[in-house]
Amino acid sequence: MINHIWTVLCRESVIDNQTNNVSLLNVLEQLEINIAAGVNFSKDKDLVVPISFELVSLWSRDDTKKKAIDEINISIIGHDGQKIKTLSKKIEIPKGKKRLRSRFRISGFPVKKSGIYYFVLKINNFKKEIAKIPLEVKIN
Repeated sequence: MINHIWTVLCRESVIDNQTNNVSLLNVLEQLEINIAAGVNFSKDKDLVVPISFELVSLWSRDDTKKKAIDEINISIIGHDGQKIKTLSKKIEIPKGKKRLRSRFRISGFPVKKSGIYYFVLKINNFKKEIAKIPLEVKIN
């Protein structure tokens, strides 16, 4: 069984080749979007913010005698509770390993208005929410 340890939303992650440690750069808690004067912004249509970011997770397991495979599903939930986008990724912890990091790289972020947006993680085998990462969006 694969266990979720933590998940962080950040602009970028870097893995050190010598130590295999990960550095999370520019952790995102809030996204402030400034609309330039004269730009026609309609709250009825999504504004796709040209930003790249990563959702980095650490997974573990107890039984290392065989490989563990599962699918992780991430839903991006808008300020209004509606699902904006769904992503999925197969993760595999090889035989003999106890931990695995996964990185979802995401480009572009669709927003309609200010509010709290969520990144909801589910493991395919459990179908239940295992993490809910908030991102506050402010449009000026």
